[in-house]
Amino acid sequence: MRSYFYDNYEHIGYFKKLTDNNNGENEDKFLFLAAVILFAGCASRQILKLSEKSNLLYLENNETLLEMRFCKLENSLDDFNKFANVVGKTEIKAAGSNAEFTPLGELMQSGDANKTMIVKNNLDTSKDAVLSNSDDIDELINTKNIKFYDIGDGMVESIVYSTSAMSVCEAFVSSKEAIKTKSVTNYFVKNGFFAAILSSDIVGNEGFVIKQTRYFFNLLSENEEKVKNDTHNPNFQKTTIESDLLKQGRILLNVLCFSKFEKAF
Repeated sequence: MRSYFYDNYEHIGYFKKLTDNNNGENEDKFLFLAAVILFAGCASRQILKLSEKSNLLYLENNETLLEMRFCKLENSLDDFNKFANVVGKTEIKAAGSNAEFTPLGELMQSGDANKTMIVKNNLDTSKDAVLSNSDDIDELINTKNIKFYDIGDGMVESIVYSTSAMSVCEAFVSSKEAIKTKSVTNYFVKNGFFAAILSSDIVGNEGFVIKQTRYFFNLLSENEEKVKNDTHNPNFQKTTIESDLLKQGRILLNVLCFSKFEKAF
């Protein structure tokens, strides 16, 4: 198994509305990789299930390889369908090392029965934001750096939202400053995983501009070329990359900055 980075779609300078759903255009043309992700999604409900025995290799937002494990809270799954309910904790360590696991954050139910999330408030303090806590929400909407983890359905994604002149949520509501984002989305397939690394700007609820797209592959050789070729497919850009960026805007709108929108309107 080899691990390496690959640059692709460097500095794409177009603007896409966050509310565009692409109408499913050209989805039927995207074959191998879509099938791989689909079946990985089914398997991932086993791979990503909360368990002290589940150690998951993934690429972090700073592009280092880490291992993640999940520790379920006692009886937490009884309320697993409640949004922002804390259902466990996550821990990480350097991949392949003998180091001790260290805490990553509180694992919260995202509203989808198959997905969970972690929210970090202010990258300097690494403070968790529990979205069922009103004080954490008030602090979150005033911070200039937010890190969000989306875990489940065959993937682990980390997104960092950053601003300089105002808070992330204020920039999103007012559209007065572009929000810088960097995301690393790990897609788990049969013999390893690959990651899409995106840098982009989000301007309010109007749209996004992709600045750079790169890939990291950690796959067995028989899958490597096929997956790499499929990432060149224009339909991968439309069905996977663009839809991920649209989701990043929806996370701001519906989760991280929801209370800010309520106050504004």
